[in-house]
Amino acid sequence: MPTKIEWTNETWNPITGCTPISIGCQNCYARRAAYSGRLRGRFGYPKDNPFAVTWHPRRIDRPVHWHKPRRIFVCSMGDLMHEDVKSAWIDWIIGVMTRTPRHTYQILTKRANRLRDFAWPSNAWVGVTVEHPDYLDRIEVLGEVSAPLRFVSFEPLLAPMPMDLGVRLLNARIAWCIVGAETGPGKRPMENAWARDIKFACHAAPLPQQWPRFFFKRNSAGTRMLYGRTYDERPDSGGNHR
Repeated sequence: MPTKIEWTNETWNPITGCTPISIGCQNCYARRAAYSGRLRGRFGYPKDNPFAVTWHPRRIDRPVHWHKPRRIFVCSMGDLMHEDVKSAWIDWIIGVMTRTPRHTYQILTKRANRLRDFAWPSNAWVGVTVEHPDYLDRIEVLGEVSAPLRFVSFEPLLAPMPMDLGVRLLNARIAWCIVGAETGPGKRPMENAWARDIKFACHAAPLPQQWPRFFFKRNSAGTRMLYGRTYDERPDSGGNHR
């Protein structure tokens, strides 16, 4: 369905639900939405535990019927790589991606290790969330994943990243970095300097064509400005920058 997420066009949720894995999960927007009266017990969400990992087979073919090319965030309401998601379900989802090369699919997870278990098609952008330096190993794992394009989401950004972040991004061949503050009830603040330093890290590679593109989603005040301007950089579908 259409989405307000700034870096994508569409969301596709053949699987919903998740369980916390790290500190970035504390104020999860997807869990909050699942427990709302709008979704709980409706549209295939279980009533007793609406954020339980759930397979929605009726949603599986939706991208086939979308004829105009779209950027599609896969499982925005869960984690496709969750341990309770059957490998057969993931294979089915990858099959739909392969059948619809006109679309670009964006997969984002905190469970980086499982990404290595699958062969990702040429229209898949594969990414990991790194909300705190404690989870920088996810970038290293992502670098081992066979994917046409790799990206990192620093959202919610909860602490400054180390000085060697640029080297980590280069070694993992990261093409895109998304940065944003936490939102919603109980949000934890992000300092703009933390986001600025990630932008500088994106320029640490020796050659400009190796620089990850930088997309700034919003600051703690809820605006898209970072030191007087916005950043809407995106890679193209082939991993090249523009």
